[in-house]
Amino acid sequence: MAAEPHPIESDGARTVRRYVEEFLSGGDVATATALAHEELRVHQLDADVERSGRALTVKRVQGLHESVPDYGLTIDELFDGGDTVTVRATASGTPTRTWNGLAPTGRSFAVPTVHVFRLEDGRIVEQWELTDRLGVRQQLGLVPPTPRALFALGRSRLRRWLGDRFGRS
Repeated sequence: MAAEPHPIESDGARTVRRYVEEFLSGGDVATATALAHEELRVHQLDADVERSGRALTVKRVQGLHESVPDYGLTIDELFDGGDTVTVRATASGTPTRTWNGLAPTGRSFAVPTVHVFRLEDGRIVEQWELTDRLGVRQQLGLVPPTPRALFALGRSRLRRWLGDRFGRS
């Protein structure tokens, strides 16, 4: 569920909301050009990656949308700190092409993500992002089950088999 716009959001919060909804979620490059500084620095904390320059971010987001055509970020909460705005969101989609080394499995994902934006002179100059990458892999079926989960599955199947063989439920 997307958070409703707060009637008295600052200019910075409105800028970030538009950037998230139109560019990160919608892929609109014109929005990125209008709202992000040319020397935008992005810190992708979950992957230990840093990028400099709006052009690299645009290229990354375009690649994401090509591989996950229904990708979207739904803003769950937006915290307006003036020149620093934090967004708690849900990232979702269904990869149809290889994406970040992950082969498409036909499954979808919906995971929590947090973005912190720093603004100067009305433009986004820095962004920190953290996404539940393990959750993405698990939901896409790309992470094997844990030993505990395998044991529970085996125990359940054994009980069912014994019940079927000996008339128990």
